Amino acid sequence: MKDNNIKFIPDIIYEDIPFTMLIHLLSKNTTVISDVVYNWRWRETHDSITQSRNAITNFNSRLNALNICWDILKKYDYLKNDDLINAFKTKILNLDLYIFLENVGDNEEDYIYKIQELVYKFLRDWQMLDLKLASSLSIKHQVVYYAVKTGNLNLLKRFTYDKNVIEFKHTLRGKKYSVSIVDNNDPELIKKH
Repeated sequence: MKDNNIKFIPDIIYEDIPFTMLIHLLSKNTTVISDVVYNWRWRETHDSITQSRNAITNFNSRLNALNICWDILKKYDYLKNDDLINAFKTKILNLDLYIFLENVGDNEEDYIYKIQELVYKFLRDWQMLDLKLASSLSIKHQVVYYAVKTGNLNLLKRFTYDKNVIEFKHTLRGKKYSVSIVDNNDPELIKKH
């Protein structure tokens, strides 16, 4: 870190994302250990800046951190490394964007629309709207990103409302798809779609 003058970027949220990426990209040697050396504290009060999942400013900060990572990949000429880029984009779909999408249906209509718009623009700008990488994600993730791509807010709300998803079945060759959802407000508990 000292040799490459790597430091946390001041005055941004999610500064650990570009910091960690830069460390790994510039490392001459990386060792993976199984020891727990980092504890992440989850606050029950939800007053943590980074744990708030329903604030547009936090989401924009997350997108900013990801865009800084893209600039790092570009600066160090990693954009031609398809395996690295695809792995990074898959991580973005599976984690960075999805943590803000997973319960978006619990919010007001304006907020849902704004998040859908921001995610759509991000996917467009990063050339991910074809959703090819999403095929490696869970079916629920795929449905949520399809809803974002098509602007189907009803579908987005339906799959991101605070529900417990019991089961998704997927048969590739036979083309059979089945979705079962536990709806906490439904006396019958299970709806089949």
